[in-house]
Amino acid sequence: MYVLIVLENLGMSFGERWLFKNVNLQINQGDRIGLVGKNGTGKTTLLKLIAGELEPTEGQIHRSSNIEIHRQEQIHDSDMLAGELLKITSDSQELPQKERLRRSLLNSLGFK
Repeated sequence: MYVLIVLENLGMSFGERWLFKNVNLQINQGDRIGLVGKNGTGKTTLLKLIAGELEPTEGQIHRSSNIEIHRQEQIHDSDMLAGELLKITSDSQELPQKERLRRSLLNSLGFK
């Protein structure tokens, strides 16, 4: 078991508002992790902390020196993308070009 990331007593606040406190987590090579929660509960903030884009209010983050962290930014206008996908797929003219665009949009959303 190779340890990639360790969070020790991690806490993050913005002013008086704490998103989370006392988070302890170890991520090992091969682990698959999902973050689930309501909007505003700190999922993206936790990922930014792990990636080193933010500094925690309290606690420590230890990262293996042998890893590179890459993070996909959120796409905030998913309704526009969904509408564009529907428009592309509903018009079958120029299919090769539209197929490439459809695949490109899906790829940007993380679909392979």
